[in-house]
Amino acid sequence: MAQYNRNKSKKTIKGKYQKQFNFFFTVVCLLLIGVACFSLMNNIGKKQATLEQLTQVQAKHNQAVEKNRQAQQEYNQVQDSEYLEQVARRDYYYSKEGEIIFDLGETETVSEETTILPE
Repeated sequence: MAQYNRNKSKKTIKGKYQKQFNFFFTVVCLLLIGVACFSLMNNIGKKQATLEQLTQVQAKHNQAVEKNRQAQQEYNQVQDSEYLEQVARRDYYYSKEGEIIFDLGETETVSEETTILPE
């Protein structure tokens, strides 16, 4: 019977430590899962911010490319002597030799309004 009591007390002590170990192991695992989830959420937030920043930068890049394309087109037009002549004649009233330019000003359309007066 003494042998039985010793084995029983060893099992009780072993069971007690096993329960404590299981409890602490569970707590540590939950803490690790919590830290991993926090880290994951933090990374997802950073990814979203980076994607938004990327979208803004791409929009600015597209605007710069369009502005560059327009500048290149204007540069090519300026290299054309016919275009320069056309602009000089239109905007600065340059004329060819022997040519007379009459500036008639802006043309305005006047609408006639008829009013009926009571008699």
